[in-house]
Amino acid sequence: MANKISTQTKDIIKFIKSNEGVTVAEVAEHFNITTASIYTIRHTHALHGYMTAEKSGPKGNGIMGIEAKEIEMRDASKQELSRIETLLEQNGYRPQWSVSWVHLMDGDTKTTTLLRNPHEVEQEEQWREEFIERIKKHSPKVQKPKRKKVTDGHMQLIDIADLHIGKAAYGHDGEELYSIEKAVEIAHKAVESLVVHGSCYSPEQFILPIGNDILHIDSKANTTTKGTAQDTDKMWTHMVDAAFHLYVTIAQDLATIAPVKLIHCRDNHAEHLSYMLAKQVEAYLHNNANITSDISRLDRMYHVYGKNLIGLDHGHGVAANKLQEVVSAEQRRLWGEADHVTFVRHHIHHAVTQKKGVKVMSEEVLKDYAGMTVMYMRTPSGTDDYHHNAGYVGGRKAIDSIIFHPERGQIAHLSCPV
Repeated sequence: MANKISTQTKDIIKFIKSNEGVTVAEVAEHFNITTASIYTIRHTHALHGYMTAEKSGPKGNGIMGIEAKEIEMRDASKQELSRIETLLEQNGYRPQWSVSWVHLMDGDTKTTTLLRNPHEVEQEEQWREEFIERIKKHSPKVQKPKRKKVTDGHMQLIDIADLHIGKAAYGHDGEELYSIEKAVEIAHKAVESLVVHGSCYSPEQFILPIGNDILHIDSKANTTTKGTAQDTDKMWTHMVDAAFHLYVTIAQDLATIAPVKLIHCRDNHAEHLSYMLAKQVEAYLHNNANITSDISRLDRMYHVYGKNLIGLDHGHGVAANKLQEVVSAEQRRLWGEADHVTFVRHHIHHAVTQKKGVKVMSEEVLKDYAGMTVMYMRTPSGTDDYHHNAGYVGGRKAIDSIIFHPERGQIAHLSCPV
C-alpha cells in the first residue's frame, strides 16, 4: 500500500512545478521549513528537472538541517573581507544567507566561507527548546532519600603498624625523607582521618594494637633484637619518648569517643624495648576508666567482640598457611563459639612471600582460609637503604583500620595513604 502524501507535501510539489527553475532555498523560505526537507521531497518525487541547482551545491553538515556552503570568492582581498556580505551579493548569493565563519589563506585570494540560513538556525533552536521542555514535563519526581543512621554498635581497630620510629631514610640528593618527627606526624594525621571516616559506623569500642615494630631498634648499638644494624635517626631514648607520647595521646583522644583496649603485639625489631614501652603506656593510663589493656609477651593475642574472634600477631612467626591450624588448636573454645574469625598480621612491609627460595610479590594482603580470614596491615614507614637495595619499593604506604560488626563480622576496611 502506497504511503499517503501529506497536504503540505502536495502543496510543495505543486509550487515547484508551477515555478519551474525555483531553487531549494526559495521553496524552503516560501513554506517556512528546512532546506533538508525540500531536498528530501525533490529526491523522493523526482523534481530535479523543475528546479535550478544551487550555485556551488549545498554541503549539508548533517546537523539539525543547518546547511553549509563552501564558495570561492573572486577578487576578494584582505581589506574587502570586512565587506564580505556585499561580496556575497555581488557573487549571486541571496541575502538570507549570513556569514558564520571565514577562513583566508595568506598570500591567496581564495576565501572559504561558512554560510548559515538564520531562519533555519532560529527554527532549530526553537525546536530544541521545545523538545527539552517536553522532556522536563515527563521527568519523574524523586524526593531526596532519607538515609538511615547507623545505630547498632561497631568496633574499630586502628592499626599503627610498623611505624619504625627512629628509622632514617634519605633521598638520592641527601634529602631526609623519614625521621622521628615525620613518623609521629604521619601517625597522628592518619589516626585523625581514620576516626573521621569511621565515625559513620558509630563505634562503641576501639582496639589500638601497640608494639608491631613501633620502634626501629632494640639497643644502644642501633641494632634490632637479633643484632642487625640499622640506619637510625637520633638516639634510642628519643625514639622511646616519641613513641610513648604518641600512644598516650592517641589512646586518650580515642577514649573521649568510646572505650579503648590496648593490645600488645610482640615484634622483631625491638622486642624488649617495645614490651617495656607498652608497660609504661599501660601504667600511665591505668587510672583512665575508659582505657583497658592486654600487655603480654605472647606471640599471638586475641580479642572477642560479639560473635567475632580477632587474633593479632606481628607476622614474623607462624607461616600464614599454618596459622589456621594453630589458632583453632590454641583457642578451641573461642574458635567454636565464634561465627567470624579474623587474624590481623603485620611485619611484611613490601607484601612479598617466599616461593621455592625466590622472593615474589604476594598475591593478596587478605586471604580466606577454612574458617578464618587473614589480613596483613600496611606500613607507613619510609624506604631505607636496605629496602631500596633489595627492590622493596613502590608499595602503597598507609595506616589501616578495620570495622567489625558484633554479629556480621568485618564489614569495612579503611585505609589512610601517606
